[in-house]
Amino acid sequence: MRLKLRSFALGASAALSAALLVATLGSAGAAFAGSPAAGTPSAAPNLLKNGAFSEGKPIGDGCSDVGEGYTIADWTPGPNLVQDCGYQYSMTPPGVQQYVSLTLNGNGTLTQTVATVPGTTYLVQWDGAAYQLGNPLVKVLQVIWNGKVVAQHSYSGAGETASKINWSTGKVVVTATSTTSTLEFADATPVPNDGRAPVGAPYVAAASMAGDANLFLPPTASLSPTGKLTAIVHNGEGEPFTQTGLTVRVYASYKTVSYAPATKQLLATAPVVNGQAVLQLKLPSSLKGQTLSAHANLTGPNYIPTTTNIMIKVT
Repeated sequence: MRLKLRSFALGASAALSAALLVATLGSAGAAFAGSPAAGTPSAAPNLLKNGAFSEGKPIGDGCSDVGEGYTIADWTPGPNLVQDCGYQYSMTPPGVQQYVSLTLNGNGTLTQTVATVPGTTYLVQWDGAAYQLGNPLVKVLQVIWNGKVVAQHSYSGAGETASKINWSTGKVVVTATSTTSTLEFADATPVPNDGRAPVGAPYVAAASMAGDANLFLPPTASLSPTGKLTAIVHNGEGEPFTQTGLTVRVYASYKTVSYAPATKQLLATAPVVNGQAVLQLKLPSSLKGQTLSAHANLTGPNYIPTTTNIMIKVT
């Protein structure tokens, strides 16, 4: 699970759960027919189980229908067919071995219920693409949170081949209202109007979910060696963070003795309380008159680590 370092809000609103958010954020590619590492969903840590869709019966040279003894561990399919596919069948995103095709003959779904904290915002991420053949070529994926559509994305299979799939990363911020929440990926591709049966579906890979919070500091600050610096922390919807469990730490490199190289030092640490972390600096007086290139880290269990930079002028 790779870390996602962020210092900006994702622009979700309080009404997000009742609106569609079209997420087209970046693209991914991978060499086909290689031997990639284990699946690597895109946020850390991942509160979803088996977000790589790689736990369960091994994939052979293609796709396996879910059902009749084959399951995707920790995920529940709907009544229509879905398939768990391996990289031997089509190109996957970097570092990913398997993905799910949300049916070949009807709108399939895949759901998971996860433990959540009421009032907490989470960042859901996934890699999506379209079956490279079929009818229609454009496939529609919906992300559903507790029964409400929170994101919708269209993927085109035009010009694709098994060795050239246009994967892209989608993101959406969701808010928990209970101690458990249900995430669903659903094929919402409309039935073609040309009289032919629908063929193909959207693909989903590298699904992840982690607590979301954003850290804000001024780009520069003039402080005494024992001055105080206030960091502002918002949740994923841009509101003051009121939950507990997050900590802000500020680091910078400087010489502790004149004859030794500069080393990284912890300048201050503080918990986040009611959307703020009040950081009490503890710097040697010898740094007066210097400007330190510092950075602050926002970390906590089940949350995406966030980093932002700040220049501190020691007065």
